[in-house]
Amino acid sequence: MSEGEGAESKGALTREQFDSRLKLLRFKRDQFRRTICTAFSIAQELDDSGSEICVHSKLEMFLVRCSQLETVYSEFRDAQTKILEYCHNCNKADVFSVDMQVGEEVEEKYYFILSISRRAVNPSNTNELTRVDNGPTPSTKSRLPTIELPRFSGAFSDWVGFRDLFKSVVHDRTDIASVEKFTYLKKSLQGKALALIASVPFGDAHYDSTCYVSTMTILEFWNSTI
Repeated sequence: MSEGEGAESKGALTREQFDSRLKLLRFKRDQFRRTICTAFSIAQELDDSGSEICVHSKLEMFLVRCSQLETVYSEFRDAQTKILEYCHNCNKADVFSVDMQVGEEVEEKYYFILSISRRAVNPSNTNELTRVDNGPTPSTKSRLPTIELPRFSGAFSDWVGFRDLFKSVVHDRTDIASVEKFTYLKKSLQGKALALIASVPFGDAHYDSTCYVSTMTILEFWNSTI
């Protein structure tokens, strides 16, 4: 049973009860967030040092932090997922969007840290910093390409374009976790289209190929009748 569902089975939470539980979940997540932010600050200093990066006084400490970075970021993502599930299951859309933004900001910091660590280890090969990988590697996780996610609010004329672009940009990717795909799907929908899938549970188990087909079939059928 995910966060929020157990609470709902006992009755609706008051705002005070919801805030109290959310505060605890955020406290656990923010321990990992602070570790990443500290590494990010050091990475910025190293970035500013330019060609002197290899002799920077904080380089050794930075590389030690980077050796634990993947584990810390994985823990952050797990804690972040629990928060998003909790907010979704408690129908707190306003809080959901705030914590989504936190996740996006930390993700940007994580990949910046990785890029600086690569430069520090191999400063002569600057091409490695800008090369786009075609797929995931064992030590890193790819993120979405830098393309704006499609938006769909229910207009019939926008459906086909949204469906095809979302499938290409998000669903067909093999290096994005299922829960992230579902998050991107919900984030891409607005208005009536979002309301149609509001009752779909949130979590990894609910974004598999069957769930995706079912959700998109609902949207496709709805568009064929308007």
